[in-house]
Amino acid sequence: MANALGATDRIAEEIMARIRDGDYVPGQRLVEAGLAQEFEVSRGVIRQTLHRLSAAGIVDIELHRGATIHRLSRRELGQMYEIRQLLEGHAARAVAAAEDHPAIAAELRRLLDQMAPAVESTDVRAFTTVNAAFHDLILTRARNEYLSRVLRQMHAQLPRLIYSRLVNPGTMHASHKGHCRIVEAISAGDGDAAERAMREHVAESGRAMMELPDKFFSRDPVGGT
Repeated sequence: MANALGATDRIAEEIMARIRDGDYVPGQRLVEAGLAQEFEVSRGVIRQTLHRLSAAGIVDIELHRGATIHRLSRRELGQMYEIRQLLEGHAARAVAAAEDHPAIAAELRRLLDQMAPAVESTDVRAFTTVNAAFHDLILTRARNEYLSRVLRQMHAQLPRLIYSRLVNPGTMHASHKGHCRIVEAISAGDGDAAERAMREHVAESGRAMMELPDKFFSRDPVGGT
């Protein structure tokens, strides 16, 4: 049982990483037999993994159709960004309050130095990669495993491939400025300012996501709340 649980954890993390990186896209089928062969495990382990991802809202499992990557509705996206503001804001506050916040700020500045050329050249791939590293670093340095796990599941529902569709010179510059404000607050050890800057940054990203065309979203359920 322990080995099966370990395999389930490993495969679930790999599938979420592939969704984040755009290797798997919303609506794509996940075939049990193919995954079992690829990961060299039984179909039972794959089935457990897919049910776990279904419980987290990352895949949908339908009778006679199997598992597919979940496609968010606009309502779900709006709700997700509300929660992301709260949780990522808390993570930024925790990092600013850490004793080693100057060292963390220095790490974040190095990422900003990598991001700057991508912003100037409108290199979407480089920008999205460094952007993900920036947010991942804050999650890691917040030193809250539960918070990190919840947010990584949320990020898995926002494939980088889709996120990259809204990236343009304007959104890149705005995002970069938001990152700079977050780093300044963390460097100063100002938890209030760090949380506020992060929440504003996430809210701005959410507004941009909501402007994507309807084809990127599933239909909101009738009567949904």
